[in-house]
Amino acid sequence: MGKDRRRGVPYVWIVNHLADGQGQTTPRSFLAALRHAAEDSLERYCDHPLALHYDSLKRGVQAASQIRIDELAEDHAWMRDVMRPLAGIMVPCSKDDVLARWRNEWGALQSDGSSQPSEVSRLVESLPESLARDDWPGVLKYLEQLGLITWLRDGRLNMPDLFRVGFRLGRRGGIKPALRHSRSA
Repeated sequence: MGKDRRRGVPYVWIVNHLADGQGQTTPRSFLAALRHAAEDSLERYCDHPLALHYDSLKRGVQAASQIRIDELAEDHAWMRDVMRPLAGIMVPCSKDDVLARWRNEWGALQSDGSSQPSEVSRLVESLPESLARDDWPGVLKYLEQLGLITWLRDGRLNMPDLFRVGFRLGRRGGIKPALRHSRSA
């Protein structure tokens, strides 16, 4: 969505950017994005000739992304902790890049008999037992099942904008990650 010939197809743009890894867009995310875009358009671009300004649509996606992340965190209390080390990484990226960030932050999920720092122990206790047992590759597989990540043909990991924006991962040329608690994002 922009000013020149590369602006995309406006009718499907927002739906595509709100889709999860299985290509599904929830009505709640769609309506939240449109509501936020309408409010933002009215507030910032009241002289714009169209009902929704393209920058407001981007901010709507950011707002919907944050709502979806909050919903995920209700069901999976460990999700924010697991995704925090990935903030700033550019997708698509290699699986090894993701695993390295997790291991640098948390180490291995399975204890080798030595005591783990309390923060790591808390994370391991909050994970479903099967994920902790399968270590980080198991977490990646579970994120794929939830639709948070997809795999490209070349083996790199990708994340749909719906989640990428809220978890603050980057994409060259993509919607900028949301700033926490800011209407000017």
